[in-house]
Order: sequence, then C-alpha cells, then structure tokens
Amino acid sequence: MSVDDQDISAALEDGSYFQAARRWYSDIYISVISQRYFFIILTTLAALTGLLALIGILRLMPLTPRAPFLYEADDAFNQIPIVRPIKTYRTQDINDALRRFFLNEYVQQREGYSSDSVTRRINFVRNHSDRNTFARYGAYMDVRNPRSPVQELGIYSTKLTRIESSQVTLQPITNRQNYWLASIPFSVTINGQQTTRTTNFRADVTFFYKDLIVEQTRDMEEDKPFDITPMRFIVTDYKVRQFR
Repeated sequence: MSVDDQDISAALEDGSYFQAARRWYSDIYISVISQRYFFIILTTLAALTGLLALIGILRLMPLTPRAPFLYEADDAFNQIPIVRPIKTYRTQDINDALRRFFLNEYVQQREGYSSDSVTRRINFVRNHSDRNTFARYGAYMDVRNPRSPVQELGIYSTKLTRIESSQVTLQPITNRQNYWLASIPFSVTINGQQTTRTTNFRADVTFFYKDLIVEQTRDMEEDKPFDITPMRFIVTDYKVRQFR
C-alpha cells in the first residue's frame, strides 16, 4: 500500500476526510452563492442611496442667494405679506415675466381706487409713464374733475381691478426698438355704500421696456460677481374701452 493510500485510509478512519470534503463543497458551491447575493443586495442599497442623494441635489437647484427685504406694515401680527414668483412657469424668460408683471401692476394701480391709496397709485403711475400719459391721468384724478374717482367714490367706496392674465397679449413694434404693444382685458368692481357693480374693459397700452441684463464678471474675487443692467418700464400711450 502506497503512502497516499495510507493517508486516505487514516483520514477515512478518523473522519477528517469527510470534514475536508464538506469544507471543499461549501467553498466551491455554497459560499459563492451566498456571497453573490450579499454583493447584489449591497449594490442595490448603494444604488438607491445614490439615487436619493441625486434627487435631493436636483431639488436644491438652482442655488440662488436669498436677499432679505424690509416690509412696512401697520399691524405686523395681522398683515402677513405673501411673496409670489414673477415667473408663471420655470422656463419663462425673465424679461417676458417682468413685462407682464409691470403691465398688470400698472393697470391695477391706474384703474383701482381707495381713499387711502390715492397718493401711492399716483406716484406709481408717475414713475412709469411719460409726461403726456401722466398728464392725462393727472387730469382724470384731479379733485376738480367731477368724474374723477375722488369725486364719484369719496372715502367710503372702493374700485377693485381684476386682470385676465391668460388673455393678455404682447407684441413688439417692428419699427420702434424696445417698444411694445399690449392688450389687457380686465374687470372693475365698484363697491359702494349701497350697490356693487362690475364692468369689463380692455386696455391698449404702448410702452417702452429696456431688458434686464445680468452678466457674470471675470473677477470673481470682488464683492460684485455680476454686472447688472437694470430694466426700465415706461408707458407712452394708454387707452381704455368698455366691452361686454
């Protein structure tokens, strides 16, 4: 009997041969399968963690600085300011959003009325109108005009303006750079002491608008990383007609 045969015979007698065979079978077949599933589960968890992290980063974009602002209120506990975005949808051009915002605000300030907001409305229209347009508005608002809101509505009645934003149309004037023509449908509700009535109007507005331009500067070490050209909005013609 050879030496190998003697070793095998001894291993069979003490049972070490069968233990070695079980270890070999476990290493070749059983351990490989368990390790495979372990790495599959680990890879799946890592992929889910990376996906959740990516979603979290995308929800934070774009990273824009938030600048504080002062808000004046007579009663800070009851008057809560509501800040709404100028853009109606995320991909809207900022200058298109600003044009529509100032148009809506101009019509609301010009056509609305309350005794405690007359000065503010007049100043807004003055700041965003040329001389002739504001002169016509000033003559209309003059207390000596019997048809002015001051004479007709007094201090107890109000005049509220509601604009149909979805029906506002804008188009550039081809032969005049930076000039635009807008058509703005709106309704006016007069709340009097005894009656309330609503009338529909349409405003045809010609205005000058200079685009807001924000450019990144080359020298990022300075405190002004952006070069900003401010926008300008001036109404040059304003006509209103009533319709049903």
